[in-house]
Amino acid sequence: MSQSQKLRENTNQHSQKNTESQRQDVKIKNVTEKLLEVLRQKYPKLYFGCEYNYPVRVLEEMISSGKVDTKKKTTIKPDGGLVWVKINNKKYYILVPEQKQQGTNDKRLLEGKSKQGRGNAIERLAKNVIAIEILFGDEDITPLVVFLQGCDFFDEESTIPDRVRTIAKFQPLNQINLYKKQLQKYNWSAGSFFMRGHSMNEEPRTSDWTFDEMSTILLDVATQSIEYYLLKYGK
Repeated sequence: MSQSQKLRENTNQHSQKNTESQRQDVKIKNVTEKLLEVLRQKYPKLYFGCEYNYPVRVLEEMISSGKVDTKKKTTIKPDGGLVWVKINNKKYYILVPEQKQQGTNDKRLLEGKSKQGRGNAIERLAKNVIAIEILFGDEDITPLVVFLQGCDFFDEESTIPDRVRTIAKFQPLNQINLYKKQLQKYNWSAGSFFMRGHSMNEEPRTSDWTFDEMSTILLDVATQSIEYYLLKYGK
């Protein structure tokens, strides 16, 4: 294969991944938008909103006692945004949804192409998990909910799920873990990770989380978070 052909194939692969990533971002944002409608009906006296980026500099200011080095333009951008509620005119974050698709070998095999290296969506997620842990560092809850899907998350064919388990600090997957649990003297759990994969020999998108599945879980977490904040700050 010539250098130009290699470059073209590499460009096509990245284009495919970018298109897939954008599609997933839209899907989880749609879930968030619908969730906001439901919450406004359920709590008509409360005011809700959503932000789609958060300054990392503010996170550094939360835990730094000296000079802050982070640039003002550096932000985290959770796929589903940061959903908040106002209680006594103060904003509290009640939900941070993420959705990651990883794995293209199912499509490649279907097209008669050879397998390639696995993606790095989970590594990019790790940065946001650290940031979210800081954001909720003074609270008893961490309303981060991550939906993972794709052939890279299929246990029988991949070690990627073990990276997920490490990021989740080996807490149970596919269940809500809203309230923090002390794991060691200076180590606490944070976040809920829902992971589903399929074999690269199956049809693409086989393991996708549905709109209704994500909506049910996110509404549960958001409702629990609101009740937590009302009890703590609603007096």
